[in-house]
Amino acid sequence: MTDSGNHTYVDPQSVRSSADHIGGLMDDMQPFYTLGQSDTQAGNFETATWLQQLVRDRQTGVLQHAIDVKLVCRDIQDSLHQITTTFEETDQHNSENLERDLYHDVNLLKIDAYNSGENAKGFAKPGPGTEASPRYDSVPLIPGM
Repeated sequence: MTDSGNHTYVDPQSVRSSADHIGGLMDDMQPFYTLGQSDTQAGNFETATWLQQLVRDRQTGVLQHAIDVKLVCRDIQDSLHQITTTFEETDQHNSENLERDLYHDVNLLKIDAYNSGENAKGFAKPGPGTEASPRYDSVPLIPGM
């Protein structure tokens, strides 16, 4: 893991791949079903009957827990996919807003530069080899000159 400094970075493919692995952790439920179907022969007396019922309850509990874990793993998978999609959409939206704001600011700068250039034409003297205009010659470059 690297230090991301002051920015947020998410590798969408890695998150999705991890999510898919988590979601598939409990795909093989056969061992739990096999355990749930195992028969216990403890005998035909009161304690044996109690023990058989206790084992049966535990088998059912383990199977139910495995089913719950499978559901949680699928929920985690779905949530990570949704989070990744949200990150990507937010990043895209922010990028579009930034691009729009930058283009707006650049256009404002261009307008300001154009207006400044139009206003500055009256203050500039012609360069060498250009015809002198009375308008340019009448305005000094340095005040008081």
